[in-house]
Amino acid sequence: MNGRERILKTLDHEEPDMVPITEILIETVHKEALLGKKIIQEPNEVVKMGYENNVRHYLELNVEFYSKVGFDAIPYVPTGGMFKGEKYRLMPDGTVADQWGAIWGYNIYANELVYLRGGANGTTIEEFEENFPEVPKTLVGLEYLVKLAHKKGMAVYLEVDTPFVTAWYSIGINAFFKELRERPKTVKRLVSRITSFVCEEIKIAADLGVDFILSSGDFAEKNGPFMKLYYYDDIIWPNLKREVETAHSKGLKYIKHSDGNINKLLPKLSEIVDGIHSIEPPAGMNICEVKEKYGDKLVLIGNIDTSHTLPRGTKEEVIEEVKRVIKCAAPGGGYILSSSNTWVADAKLENCLAMVEAARKYGKYPIRL
Repeated sequence: MNGRERILKTLDHEEPDMVPITEILIETVHKEALLGKKIIQEPNEVVKMGYENNVRHYLELNVEFYSKVGFDAIPYVPTGGMFKGEKYRLMPDGTVADQWGAIWGYNIYANELVYLRGGANGTTIEEFEENFPEVPKTLVGLEYLVKLAHKKGMAVYLEVDTPFVTAWYSIGINAFFKELRERPKTVKRLVSRITSFVCEEIKIAADLGVDFILSSGDFAEKNGPFMKLYYYDDIIWPNLKREVETAHSKGLKYIKHSDGNINKLLPKLSEIVDGIHSIEPPAGMNICEVKEKYGDKLVLIGNIDTSHTLPRGTKEEVIEEVKRVIKCAAPGGGYILSSSNTWVADAKLENCLAMVEAARKYGKYPIRL
């Protein structure tokens, strides 16, 4: 059974030959360390390389890394990872603005673009809507990634941005929540419009051969949902349903990522999406309890701790945590092993690789831990 088959079987809540593994993001320093190759992401260097060449460069090295580590699925991120020459623009101060108006800065130490603030397309909803990007006709490089990854036996998933988070990243967090307090109907209209954009991305990705959808962007913080539940009912859930229905109309499962404590949101999420990602331990997310309550409805992805175990733990601690998580989350299928966030720059690469090694050793079905 190859990785793609393993993933698809798990998404159907069936037991494959072993627990599948993926990561929704790997910081560039880890890729360069393992591959021994430079990944070009500094904006001026990307301009010199050329947009199309940089896309191929990034995707090829990403596939090489994911394949070498032994992952079963690889993400395609339309607005991240690679410098999107058609959608990003260099600003006079050396920062980069994306198509939505979010401003990013280049971190030389991480060799990454990192989010700084919003406002390049305006700090009010009216200004933002005047600069609203056109619906894409294609997702550049995705067809090429699908070809490369499927040849390696890996599944490919589209990683879309949560419309609610796209909105606040774009005009700035303070400006957005001010608008939400004072003009919730206007915010609702904006989020609905961004959702329509995302639905078109999902349709394009499905036609280009992706295997499932994963939505990034958080719904909660460490202490719970970051706003009153009324706003979820009024704005988030109706638009999330539209995205999920679009994915389902194309025969694709839909996974929702969120850091933080989402226990209060799980009853509703379990009615809408097919799975959840991250299940963050320091935020009070107990994967054993989530599996017991929602394992028949939700595919679970994540839970290997990125706050202590991967950055500061020993290899033995990593192995024990992997064993514990597999023991309670994997039986019956419906579990994909991953970190509780991403392979961040301060995680030890040896610990990250030990996580994968332990999953392969102890994740064989039937689970005997």
